Amino acid sequence: MVVTARKVETKLIDTPISVGVVDASTIESARVTSLEDLTRLVPGLEVRETFGRSRSAVAIRGISPGLVGDPTVRVFTDGFLEP
Repeated sequence: MVVTARKVETKLIDTPISVGVVDASTIESARVTSLEDLTRLVPGLEVRETFGRSRSAVAIRGISPGLVGDPTVRVFTDGFLEP
């Protein structure tokens, strides 16, 4: 599998960051309809509603984004970065 998590194509095995990949057939068979549904498929994934925000906070293995600065967890859907 080839990933572009660092904006460069690399093999998944050679990517020095944590990557959770769920393919389309798995999403379909598990009937995933929301980001929260992915918590059943991706180990260590947590999705929490945040007070006063229009989107959920995503944490992987306990690492979650802070209130300011660069996010520590990024979510891409169909190749596009979620806001």
